[in-house]
Amino acid sequence: MKKQFQISLLSFSLCSLILLIAQGCCKEKCNDINNPECENYDPNYGKPSAVFTMRQSMKPFGWQDKEEEIAEFCDTIVACNSGVLFTAKEENALRYEWTIGNDNRIFRTREVALRFDDYLKDSTNIWNPIPVKLKVVKIPKTPRNPADSVYISERTLVFADEFLWNGTFEGYFENEPNKKRVLTWDYTKCYTWTIPKEKSYISIPYDVEGINLFGFPQADTLRIESQRILEKCFPNFESYKQRKWKMDELTRIADNQVMMMSSGITYFHAYAQPSANGKHKVRLEYRYQTQQNGKETTFVFNGVKLK
Repeated sequence: MKKQFQISLLSFSLCSLILLIAQGCCKEKCNDINNPECENYDPNYGKPSAVFTMRQSMKPFGWQDKEEEIAEFCDTIVACNSGVLFTAKEENALRYEWTIGNDNRIFRTREVALRFDDYLKDSTNIWNPIPVKLKVVKIPKTPRNPADSVYISERTLVFADEFLWNGTFEGYFENEPNKKRVLTWDYTKCYTWTIPKEKSYISIPYDVEGINLFGFPQADTLRIESQRILEKCFPNFESYKQRKWKMDELTRIADNQVMMMSSGITYFHAYAQPSANGKHKVRLEYRYQTQQNGKETTFVFNGVKLK
């Protein structure tokens, strides 16, 4: 079972944070918790310690805690994965109160894991913002007066029906800045091709299924086999904004069919930044080898989404 990790999918590095009431006793002429001259002055009061994170769940909820994983600043989650883990960044609060959408329950734990399967059965809920509110109550550390500090953070959760990083993109490779290229990849569409007898580990031809990359410098069509390449790769990170995978090292080194199955691609990371006009910016970094267990060359492409 994969464990949860604390670097979560985030929305924005700056979230709206509403301060409510700080109750407590101060000197008679000094009752401003924001005033350094007051006894109950709290320099952390109002800072985003109570901001919460939302991340799409895998199985069960969350991703493995590995250096290769990266935080993503996004409140938008792809609808094909309906599990979401909500996490308050404040670790030792006195009280947590979550209200999520039109659910009349109040969740009182630091982390809340929910599935939205029934909600997403109604297609009109795609792109429909779900309000999420977190109230955190904590006590400032001594020597400040132990008066309750109340923080409220409000965000929205949106389920999307598209991957920004997937599609057709126009742009330039860093190693050839004067040559415009149009690249296409679609991880939602599978193709089938045949491993010939001379490359087959069972000594007869057999079919494999995977995805195709079009328009790349190395070939008009590059193939990535699903079952033995994509399903075994690590990390295998997919979200609204990005797709990242790395070929299993043993496969890259020892599998004598790897070039037939992956066309030399050993690492792929596409990361998109949304744009209001639909021409989302994408940065693609991938590694390519010309022979099994050969030298890997890194290529970086920057472009905009055409469709």
